[in-house]
Amino acid sequence: MAFVQVAAGSVHSLVLTTDGRGFSCGINEKGTVPVQGLEAEGTTDTFSEIVFTTDIQRLGKIVQITAGASCESIFHVLDNLPNL
Repeated sequence: MAFVQVAAGSVHSLVLTTDGRGFSCGINEKGTVPVQGLEAEGTTDTFSEIVFTTDIQRLGKIVQITAGASCESIFHVLDNLPNL
């Protein structure tokens, strides 16, 4: 598995793989670590894959990630969008 991007908030981190999968770890402050099985305000020091809904998956692979201090993790799905 190869990583193409890393993003860090104040208490959580995200990584993006070359095949468009996102992984996250840290303190789930206000949902900043959107991984299955992690309770609100829970914490994990192991990167876990973020599972997206079918509607999001249909848009294509994730091509960029962003994280900020105490804010939601942001994933940019641009792969299959039509040219605007």
